[in-house]
Amino acid sequence: MEDLLKAVETLHTNSEVSESVCKATKEVITKTYVPQMKVGYERPLEESDFKNFIPVFEKNLKVLCGEHKSEAQWTSTVTRKLSDELLNSLCEICKCTSSVELLVGQESNINAKVPYLSEHLSSVLPTALITVDDFNTETQVFGISCLEHIIEHVTRTELNWYGQGDVIYKALERLLYHREAELIRPLLRCVVLLLGKLEGGYTSHDNNYKWSRYDDVLQIVLQNTEHEQNIPLRRAYMDSLPTLLDASKMGVIRWSKRLLRILREYLEVAGYSEHDSAIPILQV
Repeated sequence: MEDLLKAVETLHTNSEVSESVCKATKEVITKTYVPQMKVGYERPLEESDFKNFIPVFEKNLKVLCGEHKSEAQWTSTVTRKLSDELLNSLCEICKCTSSVELLVGQESNINAKVPYLSEHLSSVLPTALITVDDFNTETQVFGISCLEHIIEHVTRTELNWYGQGDVIYKALERLLYHREAELIRPLLRCVVLLLGKLEGGYTSHDNNYKWSRYDDVLQIVLQNTEHEQNIPLRRAYMDSLPTLLDASKMGVIRWSKRLLRILREYLEVAGYSEHDSAIPILQV
């Protein structure tokens, strides 16, 4: 291992790397990948699942950094520190300003956005959908942020290829029944972004009173919201409803009676801090 590190350090002054060094580096990298876990379907992953691997990571990480850049169950303070040092050294060697540029080149500022993302949609979408379907709420929120980025940077037409937009909607619809406050805001923001491309006409002037998936979402959300006693969850719904109601346009009329009933209930029993949350909904 020490010999390998010395060989890697010579990259600072010599760009030629022998075949033996390349082979040894590849072996270290392969052995240092975050291991595949056989659990995960019956329970979430835990830090204890990786306790036998972290010492190996700390030893070998000077030649591998991607999976240890951010805090996770399989990282430690040592591995994250080494990751930063390694990335900084690689950026210096390759004359890059960031790790993103190091990985995808100078076009990194647009590489994963319009019009490039559509070329990779079939590759990135399945991973995002799997992440959204995780046990852990934090992981689900991360998956939602990935889907939000995908939705934002593909066109309406591309979302309709092979029914991919409908697949995303089904994945998000299942989460609407979850009752975690930290999930509600990003989830409803993502749903509104998606339906903005899947529902309605092609211009902002198109509008009608037909039942749509906006109504399906409102039906679930209002059912969850009514009689809710958990204050953080109430605040999450109150903060998210104005955007959803505004996106529903004239269709919101069919829900006005139920909305007023919920708002009255919340205002009657809620503390002063929740009065501010109700005002934007009344303004819609």
